[in-house]
Amino acid sequence: MKKLLILVVVSLGVVTAALNPFSLQTGGNGILAKGYSSGFGSPSDLYGVLNSAFSSSFVELTTTASPSSNERGLYVQLFEDSDDGMAGMLQYYMDIGKMSSIRSLSYMISGELGPLTAYGVDLQINMSTATTTNYGVAIKGGITGKAYEILDYVVAFSSSIWNSGSSANSIDLLAGIRFVPDPFMIGLELGTREGLEIKYLGLSTQYTYNSLFSARAGVSMNADLLGNMDFLVGGGIEVRVGDMLITSGIGTNLTNKIESISFERTWSVGLLGRW
Repeated sequence: MKKLLILVVVSLGVVTAALNPFSLQTGGNGILAKGYSSGFGSPSDLYGVLNSAFSSSFVELTTTASPSSNERGLYVQLFEDSDDGMAGMLQYYMDIGKMSSIRSLSYMISGELGPLTAYGVDLQINMSTATTTNYGVAIKGGITGKAYEILDYVVAFSSSIWNSGSSANSIDLLAGIRFVPDPFMIGLELGTREGLEIKYLGLSTQYTYNSLFSARAGVSMNADLLGNMDFLVGGGIEVRVGDMLITSGIGTNLTNKIESISFERTWSVGLLGRW
């Protein structure tokens, strides 16, 4: 089934939003995105999911342009559990605003490299019809390891390797550590956005009560090549009801100096069912 899904991905098309539902809840950070949220962090953090699942999430972003406008996106994900030694995730994204022009499909696999290390790879195909129709191919990869009983390290990259509308390729990087003293999870990360044009330092945290409720928040400091600095902040909650997970989050940019990540406010809601 995994080979079939990969073949489907290669034949269709994608683009990922720069600010996804999870990073909105953690101030632009991704290192806490484990398990069912791993599609928004490092692919290596997918391995270990115990149940197959289906999820959908909606995100809305209010721009700083005058007059301001609302940009909306929808994510749909299908997860395959890790029972056979490898986990998988199929993700579809589309913008659903007035000028809907972006579609995204990706497939991720993640497995063990050793008893303390996991790997992950995510293949993405892009399609944009904003002015002319452009297609692209991108890949994400990562490694997660346990350095100590309560300390994980994560290293990941994402790269645009082909685009029909441009000859330029791009790459972004993520490296960080994750403290996991139950019931807390604390992440510190360094990374880049927009093809190395923006560097950021992020701190995020999550508290989980008895696997029934989680609250998370974070902040990131972003700097572009011109020396402009933006501070993204966000927070969110996750509630478990039986085999259902309900999530919501909000975020904002406090300074809005960098045009490519400038926005007034954003919010997201999501629903996931496991079996």
